[in-house]
Amino acid sequence: EKVMGKWSYKSSAFNYFYAGIPHLITITGTAIDYADFRSDGKVYSYITGSYDTVSYSIISDVKMWIDDPTQVFDIQTLTDKDFKIYNKTNYSSGEYDESTLTFFR
Repeated sequence: EKVMGKWSYKSSAFNYFYAGIPHLITITGTAIDYADFRSDGKVYSYITGSYDTVSYSIISDVKMWIDDPTQVFDIQTLTDKDFKIYNKTNYSSGEYDESTLTFFR
């Protein structure tokens, strides 16, 4: 699968939209940040100074989850060199959270 293997972490963008206002947070990776998607169904990562290991699953060519099976990401880009996923969770009254994670090789 194209997802499997070690990816350099480029960035994350989060938008917590509530009270009619976007609340944006952007995190930019460094040269040592990575996410390693392995065949054991786990992604091993080092991002912003912290190691982590969580589960993941590819649902289809355009859907996957990481850490929480109820939080499904759209695979927006997946080439040999670029990998970008997006998730949006809607709440009542037009409030929502959205996340975009970007990796490269």
